[in-house]
Amino acid sequence: MNGAAGLDLASIPDRIQSEVQRAIQRSIKGVEYIASSGPSLGSTPKDILHVRGTMNLYHYRPIADEIYRVPILIVMATTNRGYILDMVPTAATSSTWCRARASSSFS
Repeated sequence: MNGAAGLDLASIPDRIQSEVQRAIQRSIKGVEYIASSGPSLGSTPKDILHVRGTMNLYHYRPIADEIYRVPILIVMATTNRGYILDMVPTAATSSTWCRARASSSFS
């Protein structure tokens, strides 16, 4: 063991091999991700109520049977993309509000 550096010189080749294998696996996963079609975006049922320039007003259809009388208005920052609220059906903010709150939501 090298006392000054605190390194075990015998373990360096094993560490290098481990890091190279890890980099290869990360590269393979990256190529697989790029080659895949990816998740479907914007799959929550919605209607476009109004369009003005690049702004769209969506009405997300309620999924529950019973609906609250007061709708929810979701306003995104102008620098963000609206589909961030509707990325994956199981984790989409818009569909979660439509199910859990049983309300009509707009964004």
